[in-house]
Amino acid sequence: MSDGDDSSSADSDARMPFYGHDDNPRSRAALREFCWREARDGNRAGGPEFWRAYAALDGEFGPRGELEVPADLLWELYERPADPRWDITYHLINFYPDDGAGSEGAPLAAVRDCYVMAQPAANVIVLFLSHALVTQHFRRTGLGALIRTLPALLGQQAAIRLGIPDADILLMAEMDPIDPATEATLIRMKAYGGSGFSFLPPQWLPYAQPDFSEWHGTGRTPVPVPLVLVTRWVGHEGATALPARLAWALYDSVDELHRPATPEDTAARREFAERTLAGRDPVPLIAVDPARPELLEPLLKSNVLPLLPRRLSGTEGEPAGDRAAEMRALQAWAGWGKPGPA
Repeated sequence: MSDGDDSSSADSDARMPFYGHDDNPRSRAALREFCWREARDGNRAGGPEFWRAYAALDGEFGPRGELEVPADLLWELYERPADPRWDITYHLINFYPDDGAGSEGAPLAAVRDCYVMAQPAANVIVLFLSHALVTQHFRRTGLGALIRTLPALLGQQAAIRLGIPDADILLMAEMDPIDPATEATLIRMKAYGGSGFSFLPPQWLPYAQPDFSEWHGTGRTPVPVPLVLVTRWVGHEGATALPARLAWALYDSVDELHRPATPEDTAARREFAERTLAGRDPVPLIAVDPARPELLEPLLKSNVLPLLPRRLSGTEGEPAGDRAAEMRALQAWAGWGKPGPA
């Protein structure tokens, strides 16, 4: 799919950069068995593809305050002004089973949205993975690998379009801190790890997503969502550390997106990072190694929450659970010995 196209083709996807357990016959078959369409159809009020995608995402993420209101996403699609420092494009993409006739009348199989955030002067492109959803009937079909990998292809296309073909390309996503009592979080963590992603240490790069629910004018105080950041440095998936300039490029990207929403929260987390990262280069990455789950201890919910300022739903240094019990449960998780999801 090239910039401006609204559907996929097997020929245009020959450079799909699958990696790790995502590179398997099932994910390769998904390239032939599914197609995708962008929701950008020129309708600033939202066309059918937009509202189909939004309804699916809202059912999953809306109740948790983790989905922007429609007007914000339509602004990203059509109204975001040009900026000399950034080249930012928002992609909202629907996936359908491909019977040769495209998506017409087909059931929605998955939705992915992401931001391609290029800093041409710095030779860096960050792909911020915002939401991903595979509908129930199409799970374990290879679609999971496809929607994890597609943004890397969008980044490659942007690098060519902007004349920076040797740019560093990084995928970045958010994830809940690890709670061994919530298996869905463990499964997602393992899937990221097997796909070439590593975690940014929350002790140095604390993060909380703004409250995206419709709280303006309600008298309700917005409640940020404490999360951790995960990244894949495309072409360098085995790296154990990230140059500080790239770690800051990731942080700059989320700041650029979220500052207009809750500037005080963005300022609070950035002030923390500026203190903890001062002079640190490179920044160590936390890999997911099923043989060494103890390496993930910094990502446990009981370790992450006390790091954050109270305004970001932290505990101001107070304990937030039984760390030893969480670690034992993480090490004993039966899922370590199972194949990764796709």
